[in-house]
Amino acid sequence: ILAADTPQKACRLTLEAALKKIPAEAGAVILEERGYLRFLAVEGPASRKLTGVRLPLGTGVAGYAMEMRKTVVLANAHDDPRHCGEVDALTGYLTREIAVVPLVKGERILGVLELMNLRDGRRFGAAALDALGVLAEGLAVRLAH
Repeated sequence: ILAADTPQKACRLTLEAALKKIPAEAGAVILEERGYLRFLAVEGPASRKLTGVRLPLGTGVAGYAMEMRKTVVLANAHDDPRHCGEVDALTGYLTREIAVVPLVKGERILGVLELMNLRDGRRFGAAALDALGVLAEGLAVRLAH
């Protein structure tokens, strides 16, 4: 990840590593870009529809995690007002649970790494969140350079 020659490749490698480590159906790396949130790397059933999509800064769980600079886990995404149901409507994908980890380097907030819907009815636990945190930290270091 640190040696990736472009930010987009670093995001893609990070997301691939996250999905290998944590059995989720889908995931994304969303970066802050000129006042918007941009889906830079996306994996899962709706990836073609989301790659490159931009949303206003502060939108959804990703925007909230960035603003608060903390990891957010929703066990029932549709029951939480922070969830952006418009993204599900756009893609036709149903987000049940989501874990969102901010990409922070020093004082800079760069974006988020998120995974959705663990397989086999599992929930995001401490081990999964720790692994996501390590990957997010590495990606933030790469993106900050």
